[in-house]
Amino acid sequence: MPRARASLIGRSRELAALNETFDEVRGGARRTVVIGGEAGIGKTRLATEFLGVLPDDVLVLRGQCADSGGGPVPYAALTDLVRSLADVVGRQALIDGAGPAAGLLGRLWPGLVEAPADGDRHGIPDLVADLLAARASERPLVVLLEDLHWSDDATRALVVRLARRTAEAPLLVLLTVRTDDVGPRHVLRSLLAELERARLARRLDLGRLAQGEARRMVRALADAGERGDVDVDRVVERSGGVPFYIEELASVARDELPDSLRAILLVRYEELTGDARAFCRAVAAGGISVPHDLVSSVLADAPASDTAIREAVDARLLQADASGFTFRHALVREAVYGELLPGERRDLHAAYARALEQQSESVAGLARVADHWWRAHDLERALGAAVRGMRAARAAFAASTAVQLGERALDLWDRLEAPERVVGVTHAALLYEVADLVREDTRPDRARELAWQAYEEWPRHDVAGRAELLGGLARMSAMAGRDDGPAFVERALELLPPGEHPAIRAELLLERTRSTLRAGRDEEGLGHARAALTAAGDSGDEQYVSRALSYQATALARLGDPGAAVVFEAAREAAGDDWRAQVVYYTTLADVLLLSGAFADAARVAREGAARARELRAGRGARLALENTLAEAQRALGEWSSGPALLARWLDVVGEDTYTTHLRVDHAWLLLWMGDVEGAESVAASWRATWERHARTQLQVRSRMSGVLGQLALIRGDPDEALRQVSWVLDDDPRPSPPYVLPLLFIAAHAVADLRTRGRAADDLPYREVLVRCSDWPTFAVWSALFAAQLGEGTWSAVMDLPGAAIHRPYALYRDGADLIEAGDRLGARDRLTAALTEARAIGAGLVADRAAALLDRAGLTRPPDRGQGAADGPETLTAREEQVLALVADGLTNKQIGERLFISPKTVSVHVSAVLRKLGAATRTEAATRRRA
Repeated sequence: MPRARASLIGRSRELAALNETFDEVRGGARRTVVIGGEAGIGKTRLATEFLGVLPDDVLVLRGQCADSGGGPVPYAALTDLVRSLADVVGRQALIDGAGPAAGLLGRLWPGLVEAPADGDRHGIPDLVADLLAARASERPLVVLLEDLHWSDDATRALVVRLARRTAEAPLLVLLTVRTDDVGPRHVLRSLLAELERARLARRLDLGRLAQGEARRMVRALADAGERGDVDVDRVVERSGGVPFYIEELASVARDELPDSLRAILLVRYEELTGDARAFCRAVAAGGISVPHDLVSSVLADAPASDTAIREAVDARLLQADASGFTFRHALVREAVYGELLPGERRDLHAAYARALEQQSESVAGLARVADHWWRAHDLERALGAAVRGMRAARAAFAASTAVQLGERALDLWDRLEAPERVVGVTHAALLYEVADLVREDTRPDRARELAWQAYEEWPRHDVAGRAELLGGLARMSAMAGRDDGPAFVERALELLPPGEHPAIRAELLLERTRSTLRAGRDEEGLGHARAALTAAGDSGDEQYVSRALSYQATALARLGDPGAAVVFEAAREAAGDDWRAQVVYYTTLADVLLLSGAFADAARVAREGAARARELRAGRGARLALENTLAEAQRALGEWSSGPALLARWLDVVGEDTYTTHLRVDHAWLLLWMGDVEGAESVAASWRATWERHARTQLQVRSRMSGVLGQLALIRGDPDEALRQVSWVLDDDPRPSPPYVLPLLFIAAHAVADLRTRGRAADDLPYREVLVRCSDWPTFAVWSALFAAQLGEGTWSAVMDLPGAAIHRPYALYRDGADLIEAGDRLGARDRLTAALTEARAIGAGLVADRAAALLDRAGLTRPPDRGQGAADGPETLTAREEQVLALVADGLTNKQIGERLFISPKTVSVHVSAVLRKLGAATRTEAATRRRA
């Protein structure tokens, strides 16, 4: 007979939090909630209880992450979601909804459509996120992703896409995580911390039940099972307050209570007949969930009887549905698996491996084959399957699975007598192949370790191969922010005899040029670019020629040479259809245009380059660089919306490579100027060590990092720290790099002015001297006007209408308004501050908008209604956000609590509260709440 199950006990607070969150979603919001806790604590039970009371019009889709034994099963959860969605809308509607990306559905659901031969690792999560968002726009949607601790990189990417999605839609994402399986180095730990830090996810951590709650649960289970012989005290003591253990123990007679945890988990198993236990063991060897046909193949010689299967299901060890058999709980599966005898275990795993080899060539199937052969102790087949699976996973853009299979292959290598015969490559070659995979998985330091080991093992007589390896090491070092990359390049060049291997030499010289330009040494970079161009010509390969010309044009442009445009055009012509050359051309040209203040042209080139990179299937780094340049150019033009969209697409990567570092710095900058200072501080605190490492070799990172940290110091009221952050611009350099130095001189002037306001002496002469040395740069006029205005030597109005000053205009209006208040011109101040508020809001510059609004309120100036309100001369009404804030004030919440509820900072809440009090004519929060109720 089926076992009794108690009603949910001890989770009223958590259930209320979920219901409250869903009410927000019902109102059109999107929310993400992480339900965490140890194994058996009731994460799935809580989620199921919540889902069971949702209104009928709510669509619920589930995805289950799974572990193959050697790592996550690729795309497991995403496949579940897509299949569930197809059950709702139909297969053809699903395909039609995917549009041009429909081919990617074939990677998730083999046979649905033909999968493309190429693509990128971000395409699949993008597609699933778009499909879910489209459904959420039609009806409220709840997505439950279970066991995220077993997630692959695609599932984690989907989580970030959904959490960061800027379009408001009724979407709730629930994530369950077994926290005791997420160790300090688990990739999920960083991802969850990132979501919480950005206030994109709420956390519900389930603790063990208190003694009183545990007693209630035991009694409820005993009553439901009509048993009076349950020893309540002993069950509570043995269970430790873990609901799953309570449920298992409550089904045992008083005098049979097991002593060990393992025995608790095996209570139901031990009550089965021998045939039913054997069937459970067979399923346990297959994993948490095993398809019907796979079990049938494995047990073909001794099939289980229907009676034995029914017995296991009725005992609630197994669940059966159309897809197969699933253990009711992972803990039970682990305990039953432990009951397998060594010989039985080997035979079952070998049978599973043979069956899967016949049934599936999917990445998930190959990963499982590799794991089953490994567990069957057939190491030769395990090695071959691991390498095949690794390469298939790489081709399918399942990066985390590819890396884990590659690491498994390396681990197996030394256990075999002739591994080269099995896989057809040397150990050194396999090492470098895995290193390249790890690099793609944004772990460049680990990639360097593997690549260096490969180099040390590489045959000494193969100088070309060793030189190529050193070039790869140099690129990995650059990605990791290490400063030994140039040394690897020089060692590689020394290995190559003059006149031989021109293509390898050209690649090495291009890497040397790139690292020099990244460090801001433009004169030296120009010389290296010319040497690389000569080598490229010797190679006869136009893509090398094009890349060398692009780097040469970059150096010329930074040095102020007008001939750079002609060289860039030559680079474009030489690029042809080679994706590497085209990407370098577009990336370097867009960057030069951006730095020189030609923002519209930079946006045009970056947009064209990003589209071309997608068309040519360029790598992640190239596409990220182009899309980030496009976002920067659009911000400079006053279009800030692309920033959050870019983060939603790319910030699922939690690695520490150079591309992610650029994005993290820009993320902090964007948070700061959009008004989330606390969020910017949090990002800076978390990533500062990584920024500083990359800043040693990349001038762009150094400049951006100093700018963010300097601005944050000014906001904190610490001008001394702000000056420390930018003081490196005073280094003895006859020609500083203007595009990277000029923004920091603005911060220096601000800090000097702040110090003088406090009555302290501060010398601005050294910074003036650097400013003069930058006078030939195209953006000099804007930055010099800002510098003068900060020091009181120029006016803020002089900044407002300068070409290229769109991004600075709201700030200049705000500062001019503040100066007019000091001068007693209240009417002029009101106009300036109102304009600052309006323009800042229009572009998303929340920091300036908040300050302008606060100053209007403090000064007692008439403030115009927000957009969407009535005429300025009519009664002021509250905005939708102010209504939300007032409702929470009426509920007695503090500013901090309101901020947590609405995902805004307490400072922003304070601004809204001030506006509410002024509009209602209320003196206190209590009075405002009373007027609302009236």
